[in-house]
Amino acid sequence: MKQGETFEARSCPHCGVFAKFDLRQRERFSQTPFDNNPFTQEEIPGYMILSYQCQHCKRNVIYILLGKYKGSNLSSAEFEPTTYEQYYPKGNKRPLPLSIPDDILKDFEEACNIEYLSPNGASIIASRALQNTIRKHLPPSKHGRLYNELEEFTKMADLPKELKEMANVVREFSNIARHPQQLEDISINVTSEEVGGILDFTQHILGFFYEELLQRQNKLEQLKKKVADKKKMAPAHETEKIVR
Repeated sequence: MKQGETFEARSCPHCGVFAKFDLRQRERFSQTPFDNNPFTQEEIPGYMILSYQCQHCKRNVIYILLGKYKGSNLSSAEFEPTTYEQYYPKGNKRPLPLSIPDDILKDFEEACNIEYLSPNGASIIASRALQNTIRKHLPPSKHGRLYNELEEFTKMADLPKELKEMANVVREFSNIARHPQQLEDISINVTSEEVGGILDFTQHILGFFYEELLQRQNKLEQLKKKVADKKKMAPAHETEKIVR
């Protein structure tokens, strides 16, 4: 992609709006110098820094791509990325309903802000926001542990199947974040890619409680009030018909 070209639409980590991005700057770096011989094709480890600008909020997002260069000089060598990291900002903005309580909003925003700095920490804080939400809406749990409370949450009769599956994924990963393990030379922790999914799922579950469920409850109360008002307006014998 050349400078000035437009990147595919995605959710902006600054403003949270689904928007397109313009490439503003690209810098190439190699770990060792090229010999600049046009007849050789070297493979040299290196990285690339890309800076994009959101078309909506006009703020920049910076990525670092790790990989290797193939060619005779740095400027023309083909770059093959192996991994990438969002360097700035260190978290992603995820919009939530306005009705969400301040304590839960604060926890969720904090988790989003450290998404790339500390995936384990972000998972734990996001799970705390989820736990407090469940405790505000469901009867007290006998266990008092998020792992068990999420299991009880998935047994709600009117809960969509997709949300049940999301809750189960969050449940398992939050457990890994709280109890990291070492398997030979491999550390079993939550990765930055995984915590992105955890935060997305948490956002959907919070939206269910504080938007979808709230709207249904408000609609129900409105209809119940209308039924009561109509009963008051109707004559006595007509009211009996309504009751029947």
